[in-house]
Amino acid sequence: MKIGILIHSFLPLEYGGVEIGTYQLAEELAKNHQIIILTRHKAPLALNERISNFFIIRIKVIDLPILRFFTFIISLLIQIRQLKNIDVVQSQMIEYSSLSAILSKILFGIPCIVWGKGSDVYQAERKNVFSRIIFKFIVSHANFVLALDENMKKEIIRLSKREDVYIVPEGINLKKFHRKKTYNDEKINLMFIGRLHKIKGVRYLLQAIPMIKERIKNIKLTIVGEGEEEKRLKNFSQMLINSNKINHSEIEFVGSVPHEKIPEYLQMADILILPSLSEGLPVVILEAMAMGVPVVATNVGGVPLIVKNGENGIIVAPKNSRELALAVIDILTVHNITRMRAMAIEHAKKYDLRVIAQQIEKIYELSKT
Repeated sequence: MKIGILIHSFLPLEYGGVEIGTYQLAEELAKNHQIIILTRHKAPLALNERISNFFIIRIKVIDLPILRFFTFIISLLIQIRQLKNIDVVQSQMIEYSSLSAILSKILFGIPCIVWGKGSDVYQAERKNVFSRIIFKFIVSHANFVLALDENMKKEIIRLSKREDVYIVPEGINLKKFHRKKTYNDEKINLMFIGRLHKIKGVRYLLQAIPMIKERIKNIKLTIVGEGEEEKRLKNFSQMLINSNKINHSEIEFVGSVPHEKIPEYLQMADILILPSLSEGLPVVILEAMAMGVPVVATNVGGVPLIVKNGENGIIVAPKNSRELALAVIDILTVHNITRMRAMAIEHAKKYDLRVIAQQIEKIYELSKT
């Protein structure tokens, strides 16, 4: 089948969970289908490119308020029409670019799938009236609506009143994410991997480090990622250093890292910490578990469905540095961390990318009927 996948931003423009998950899914699907990624263009990236075993078409937009919105949707629609013989259009996230998928169905009769990914669903009610109307219009007109987990499914149903929502989680490549060597217990390596945006709650993690140090002396926090909060977070960590609450060697900002390098960082991690204020079903948690890394994460979105207290990690309340600190201390001093590592690996097997791709392919087949 010939599949067009719409995503507002894509690698290497953005390195978030949705973008990485889309890349990996495209690679897997392209083994049996012709996959074309349709995304936003930004110089100096090529307009048309083949990466791995799939194609990318980048759409030029007029980068001005309002015009940015309309030119992207119209240009996407024109591109879909020009490609010809597309069997399915799939939108990664339920957002304004999904309108192109819906219009492709209405105007050209191409079946369309929209897939909720996180903030597009959980933050939908907080947006303006126009955005909420668009959300309901997209969900009500799509051939198939997908959610990452049961919580997201319930939220989509609540917001749209549409009952037939399918659950398809993110998948991970278990060939790339697996433990290769024994653990090094000489130093406790805490790790955050993600975009440095306010919604990721990294400031609360930094506040937790001095509290962890009171009980666990030999620790280091590695922060992998970049974003709009990077400067503020670095300034805050320097303030902690200046006040002698932590020392310079106990925190490192490594910046953005290509996704293929993430297994190398997880290989060094003892605990992954994700202090987010909002999430979907974070791929990085599944990747960490696949490599036997227990997780401390906040009780938001689909996180509680994959992080099980005392089994493969610990769930804490968002915006609570003290709970983050206590959870890390508990994993290292109370729980059997060897058992947690083993259970994390076992749980991650449920999200094998090959199995997820098969679920998507079944929906493609249903869309033809």
